[in-house]
Amino acid sequence: EEAEILGQLIYMNFTKLRRDSTAFISFQDRMSAYYGNLLSDPSYYFSNEVARIVSNDNLRALFPTSEDIEKIEMEKVFSIFDKLYAGVDQYHFIFSGNLNDTTRNTLLSYINAIPVEKGRNESLYEPTFMPKDGEYVWSRGEAPKSFVEIRSYLKLDTLTTSEKDDWAYLK
Repeated sequence: EEAEILGQLIYMNFTKLRRDSTAFISFQDRMSAYYGNLLSDPSYYFSNEVARIVSNDNLRALFPTSEDIEKIEMEKVFSIFDKLYAGVDQYHFIFSGNLNDTTRNTLLSYINAIPVEKGRNESLYEPTFMPKDGEYVWSRGEAPKSFVEIRSYLKLDTLTTSEKDDWAYLK
């Protein structure tokens, strides 16, 4: 019975996603409040600002602001979802545990029923982060508390072959 429910949920995730604007707006409101409260904590604010410098303002590394969350369009989200979950041809399903033949066959019957879209060629985007140079100081909150973080980055293309070998050894 549990394998049947799991199979149905996997199938529905690929084929029958529920598009509910009320739930979407509620989710946006909750996330906006969550991140707003999170960034009011000096520890999280500091962490986010360090990420901003280290990632050179790459949005993938930062906490979203309320303005960022408000810009999210439901139709755009579902368009991306529909593209990514158009078929199972590029997915791998891994189940662990004590699966007998009946359980495995039940799960496979649902997975095999999901449409396959041949010819998709998704590629992974890997951003390269090069931190900003400089020294930064922030003030947040009123309590006497301090955080210090010292980081050093090497630009490997400026190193000699010997230095690169030394750097690789240190890793």
